[in-house]
Amino acid sequence: MVFEVLARDALGRLGRLETPHGRVETPLVMPVVRPSGSILPPGEMARLGAKMVITNAYLLHQNGERRERALREGVHGLLGWRGPVMTDSGAYQLAEYGRVEVSNREIVEFQEAIGSDLAVPLDVPTGPEATHEEAERDLGVTRGRLQEALAIRRRTLLVAPVQGALHLDLRERSAREARDTGAPVAAIGGVVPLLDSYRYEDLVEVVLASRRGLSRAMPVHLFGAGHPITMPLMAALGCDLFDSASYALYARDGRYITPRGTLRARDLPESPCPCPACQRAAPREMDEAGLAAHNLHVTLASMSEIRNAIREGALWDLVEQTCRGHPALLEGLRRALQHSEEMEPEWPAASRFLYRGSESSHRPEVLRHHHTLRHIPLPPRVLVTDKNPPHAPEPGGMLHLKPAFGPYPPELSETYPIGPSWTLEDPESRRMAIEGLRALVESHPGVQFTLEADPRWAEAIPEGLRGKMEVRPSNAGRRPSGDGGRGL
Repeated sequence: MVFEVLARDALGRLGRLETPHGRVETPLVMPVVRPSGSILPPGEMARLGAKMVITNAYLLHQNGERRERALREGVHGLLGWRGPVMTDSGAYQLAEYGRVEVSNREIVEFQEAIGSDLAVPLDVPTGPEATHEEAERDLGVTRGRLQEALAIRRRTLLVAPVQGALHLDLRERSAREARDTGAPVAAIGGVVPLLDSYRYEDLVEVVLASRRGLSRAMPVHLFGAGHPITMPLMAALGCDLFDSASYALYARDGRYITPRGTLRARDLPESPCPCPACQRAAPREMDEAGLAAHNLHVTLASMSEIRNAIREGALWDLVEQTCRGHPALLEGLRRALQHSEEMEPEWPAASRFLYRGSESSHRPEVLRHHHTLRHIPLPPRVLVTDKNPPHAPEPGGMLHLKPAFGPYPPELSETYPIGPSWTLEDPESRRMAIEGLRALVESHPGVQFTLEADPRWAEAIPEGLRGKMEVRPSNAGRRPSGDGGRGL
């Protein structure tokens, strides 16, 4: 077994990946190490918490001295790294410059010879503006190179690339073909232009389309998505491996990474971070190595936070909180929630539900509750209310209202998701609650429903639904029992 899933939350998972050089826990972010030497020595990376690194096999191969040393000492000896190493094939250079001076067979054999733990064939990254015909042609080349690499592979874990530009049918087909090869790891490529231009809505569609074709037993690498502000959402959509060169690239440009975005170091006279680099100097006084150490510390700490959130069942809470750090990310979050129906069957019950804005109304937990309402047994007359009436109707004949979720039996007031969920009433949560009420009414055509609630609820009911029930204002009273004041 190469990959074992230990826990799940949203579509993310806490996993254990076995490699020739040891076991690592996922989700995991790999610092990019330059073959010519990294700004941070491997020992410092390990002290900061890195468990696995990634380097460029093509750049190693093209430098005669380093190539011979890598063949002699192995990539681990060359880098001075004891843990697992993933190597890339030169596809990034192919995308940047249009050509590379090596064949797919040569680079795969080289990665095998230097002892890479995870190796990538020379796939053809297709830019987001490519036509369907262009992307399909490139996909055919990538498919052939993957088959060639599988015939060469002996010890290393081969990573099957998933390409297809923005054509979701091609992404799903590429993922399905990658799955059917039996390759142990998949990698979603060609997304760096989307990240660079903040096209997170497109990125969400690409990741979800790729997931449709992949086996759930495959760990998924997302090339280039190693910034702390993007990783929570991508992990929650099912990505397990990330790589980050930004810790060093940003340091070279004087940029200071935080979990909520990137700042200019020169504008920070004091450190908002307790990492060792920030304890030694204020950001505007740091040299490039100090900034890189801070940036890597924050990146690795953010991934630790993601793993802990999965353990706690609170990953989507972290996603909603983080995505509010940038408007484009918030659009990505909203696009993901447009797929709630698709995600709901895999979405495990979390330990809590925190309402962080109108987007929370569309979480799969809400839709799941609406589906459940269709199947609850009811007596001939049912009162739906936002208060406790002075005279309770017959047993089973009273349901309470909670924003976003809608009606629920009072017996469920202390169970998930009703009991531990903190919600607020706003127009969107009220509208989604009414959708739950619609699901209930339309699935029980022989029941006479009465809605007794605050006038704001009555105003939100569409005319078609209003004609199927009696609607009257509720008298002043306390909140439904068991709600703890977290709802209305």
